[in-house]
Amino acid sequence: MKMKRNREAGQSLVLVALALVFLIGFLGFAIDFGYYRYHRRQLQTAADAAALAGAMDFTYGDTLTAARAAAAENGFTNGVKGITVAANCWTGCSAQISTGPFIGASYKNYVQAVVTDTQVPTFFSKMFGGTAPTLSATA
Repeated sequence: MKMKRNREAGQSLVLVALALVFLIGFLGFAIDFGYYRYHRRQLQTAADAAALAGAMDFTYGDTLTAARAAAAENGFTNGVKGITVAANCWTGCSAQISTGPFIGASYKNYVQAVVTDTQVPTFFSKMFGGTAPTLSATA
């Protein structure tokens, strides 16, 4: 007795294979964005430490050096692998940048630290043509 072959057999295999590609793609993006959040948290910790260190050296006038040293202790050394550490304080301080919420403020006792990373690695996004984002934290 000869059995007749079902013409629709194997159709689900193609659909599962296509769905698996999309599922793995979304999983890859989730891993990348989870890493970005983790890296952003590390940047914020370094910015907080830099601002505190800059504030402690505020009266001695070496705010930028103290801020960069504190950020380096947290793994973010200025000028290495796309890392930028900037510190801002009142007029007359040794470290000044021209951005931030305190520029032109009437009070003068503050230190602002900005840590930026332009070379955050991507794991799965680059397979789909994604580029690394620039992450930044301010304290």
